[in-house]
Amino acid sequence: MLDLNRIPESLESENLNNKYFLDAEIDNGKINDDILRTAKNKRYILNTNLRIYLAIWASLIVSTWMYKVGEILVNNNDLYCLSENVLITLLTTTTIQVIAIVAIAMKDLFNKKSEEKIN
Repeated sequence: MLDLNRIPESLESENLNNKYFLDAEIDNGKINDDILRTAKNKRYILNTNLRIYLAIWASLIVSTWMYKVGEILVNNNDLYCLSENVLITLLTTTTIQVIAIVAIAMKDLFNKKSEEKIN
């Protein structure tokens, strides 16, 4: 808490010395620390919300894509009639996409480096 009683009412009323300036610098530092602490807390909250959102998003995308690929594989002979090469390509690209989505979407958010960058 800042002690505003030690501020002189007028420049002529008291003898100003370095102590007043040092006290003012200390008070300014406390104010800046409070502002920085508040900003860090907001950043942590935003990062947490973003992590939750991206985890849900990635889960939905991967689940939907895997369901659709499974549907194509199950109904291939009746509806789609895709060749073996097309099915192999579909399975390969699906596997790569699942790994890539999880790796890219989650790498930066869950490696704790984003918190270390907050100074």
